[in-house]
Amino acid sequence: MKTSSVILAAALAGSSLPMLAHADNSVAAWFSDNPAVAGQSVTFYWQASSPTAHCSVEGLPLSYPIHGRSSGNRTFTANQPITVNVSCWGFDGRFSDTSADTQATLQILPPGPPVVTAAFSPSSVKVDNVATLTWNAQYANSCSSPDISGVSGTSGSVSILATKSMKAKVVCTGPGGTGEATADLKVTGPYIEVWTTPSYLSGPGYVTVNWRIHNVDSCTNGTPLNGPSPTPTWINATQQVWVGCTHGDTAASASAWVNVGN
Repeated sequence: MKTSSVILAAALAGSSLPMLAHADNSVAAWFSDNPAVAGQSVTFYWQASSPTAHCSVEGLPLSYPIHGRSSGNRTFTANQPITVNVSCWGFDGRFSDTSADTQATLQILPPGPPVVTAAFSPSSVKVDNVATLTWNAQYANSCSSPDISGVSGTSGSVSILATKSMKAKVVCTGPGGTGEATADLKVTGPYIEVWTTPSYLSGPGYVTVNWRIHNVDSCTNGTPLNGPSPTPTWINATQQVWVGCTHGDTAASASAWVNVGN
């Protein structure tokens, strides 16, 4: 068998194919990134000098051997060093004994600390509306958040009911260490929650009005606070009790029912 000259391009970057020399029968093989970081997406390319050539590509991870194509590419996740062998024949358009072989070896570097991104969508909402935290981490095994429950895995999203402005930290760990990112959420307008103790009276009597507030400047019940009203309220019949608050030029209110008698 006659073996012609071989062009080996094992560390060329980018997706464009290299210019082959003017050898009649040759083949090139290379990786988009070499060396690559463990966990990185890498593309392997091969090209025979003749479009009529038939090639066999072996050694790619999680892939059956490729047969027949004179050029092409395959993308995979690089986790360990590999050597890919490419053999081509039939450069003259026939199944002749003229062939060319080459190989490309991919080197792997250990990953650095996780690269983490995190953001709220939308990043600014009115109080009591929903905001979604989305995160993604490279070179990580797991993620969590000290501020929002439900954050796990190396990517995902969690929706929350926005009650106040906040910063949510996402912390991820991997073989190369720990990485983190912080997402900012701005909440506008007051949040008010009201309930009474007790909420039922068998006859006229006193109840304590309780409220929980966020993001307010002032309330109708006095100085903003979270907790019970300083003075119990006399209730004669089933009715609503109200608390109104303002934040800038935005006003909001909330109420609770007190049931009296049957």
